[in-house]
Amino acid sequence: MLRTNNRLKTKIASPIILILITFSLILLLIVRILSISAIKNYIYNDIYSRQYEMFDSISMVLDEVNLLYSRMVLSEDFETVLHDENLSNEEKQMMYKEMMKRVGYNKDLFGDVIIYYDDDIYRNSDESLSINLPNPIFVNKVLDTDKLIEPGQIVKDVNNTNYLIIGKRMVNFPTGDVTGSVFFYLNEDVLKDFSKSISINLGYSFIIENDSFIISHTLNDYVGATIFDTEIYNVKDLPNYEIRTINDEKSIVIVNELPEFNNRYDVDWKIVSVISYDYLLNDISKLNEYILIVGLVLAIIATILSYKISSDITKPIKNIIIGLRNFSKNGKKAPVANVEIKDELWELENTYDEMINKITELIDKNKNEMENQRKLELYALQMQINPHFLYNTLDAIAWMAKIKKQPEIEKTVIALAKFFRISLHKGDKFITVEQEVELIKNFIEIELVRFPDKFTVDYHVSEDVKKDQTLKLILQPIVENAIKHGISQLEHSGHIEINVNGDVDYIYFEVTDDGLGFEPTEALFSNSRLLSFNGGGYGLKNVDERIKLEYGRECGVTITSKTNEGTKVLIKIKRRYK
Repeated sequence: MLRTNNRLKTKIASPIILILITFSLILLLIVRILSISAIKNYIYNDIYSRQYEMFDSISMVLDEVNLLYSRMVLSEDFETVLHDENLSNEEKQMMYKEMMKRVGYNKDLFGDVIIYYDDDIYRNSDESLSINLPNPIFVNKVLDTDKLIEPGQIVKDVNNTNYLIIGKRMVNFPTGDVTGSVFFYLNEDVLKDFSKSISINLGYSFIIENDSFIISHTLNDYVGATIFDTEIYNVKDLPNYEIRTINDEKSIVIVNELPEFNNRYDVDWKIVSVISYDYLLNDISKLNEYILIVGLVLAIIATILSYKISSDITKPIKNIIIGLRNFSKNGKKAPVANVEIKDELWELENTYDEMINKITELIDKNKNEMENQRKLELYALQMQINPHFLYNTLDAIAWMAKIKKQPEIEKTVIALAKFFRISLHKGDKFITVEQEVELIKNFIEIELVRFPDKFTVDYHVSEDVKKDQTLKLILQPIVENAIKHGISQLEHSGHIEINVNGDVDYIYFEVTDDGLGFEPTEALFSNSRLLSFNGGGYGLKNVDERIKLEYGRECGVTITSKTNEGTKVLIKIKRRYK
């Protein structure tokens, strides 16, 4: 018995261990995925933030270009340098350099500022630097552009310092004529410092123009180069990132394009940051080591915990076995060893008793519902048997009326015969919505003989529900009540409107009359009215209960009425396509 109990304990412990370890591994995997995602997102978001800060810094530099230009043209010496014919070129050159000192020329920011005016060129740089002049193509491009600034080519000085040339054309404000151009030699080291602040210890960053021309790069040799394989840095839905292989090394490419910046200066610049994927994996590898250690600890805890749980489960079973063995020996129900009154066994027995009571209750309820359904089917069968006998008789009467040339009698008998034929319908429980409405039309024909010119009827039946199936004889009792209790007692002519429509799940029959109306009470659907008949039609309780038995408790009959304001009856059934 001890070995059996140990085997049971092992059988219980094994799946518990497996479940706990599996759960732990899944949890650790989720933690790992979320942690890696958090690390990546942190790095990406940090890079994005630095890129935006770089855009702000570049904006300040470009604004300084425009401000320096404004200070230049507003200087008192500017017109003298350009237009005083009494001064030699050497004197104008000296005056231009003095003017640049006074307007706040920043040597750290600019390597040179060159003016092209007529055939003269004025330079501010130290000639020892030997910075190349802008090429003629770029000069003509600046003269033709109406942009605020026109970034251009990259040039170097003797110290191998890179300069980005930014051109602005000079315009005579009174006349609007282009008089010349100014070229600002922006020190690329300033932009490089901005780029270095983005990807410190992670990789490198650079600025490209028109997706190919590098105007600034943390690696000096690439400045001014053209990227031929633009797909490497083609990242969709900016700002965004993608994993790419660059120079046989797996890298993360983060590209950012600031529309406000590009629109402001009418340029097409992007900041590209290339991050080493291996650098990122260093932190992730450390995280994996921590997760592995935690996983091993959790596995040990899961094993110990599972055996403790299995022992707690098998202990009451062992006590039950001891009690049963004692019962088999002396034929009496002996108390289970070490079992209190409300232990696991008591819970099991109590739950079993509750389950039996619930099942008994459901069986009784089902028997009552089946009995009600049997009664309702019996009533429906009665309604079908009577028309079957009458139909042949009415057919003979119709022919006799036709022979005797009595059209009113013939019309009434034919309507009654059609009514019985549809209601009989081979004993089927269901007919189409179109047939149910046709049954009502024949019933109305008969009622109009009883109450000539007493009421009018309008039918509105949606085409998409005509061929759907409906429980038979649910509309006729409602219409009969509308005529008998609502309209027949009026002193004037009444009106009935029948609407049938549906949605995806349900069909709605709506019967509205402008009769006397009444104040609805719960007695309309009381059990006392279950077997009531009104002039041969079903009682409201009968119709409502048939619908609920067939379609569910959410369907049935709803009545809205008020004294002297008419009545509206809504029938809701589930939709059944043919």
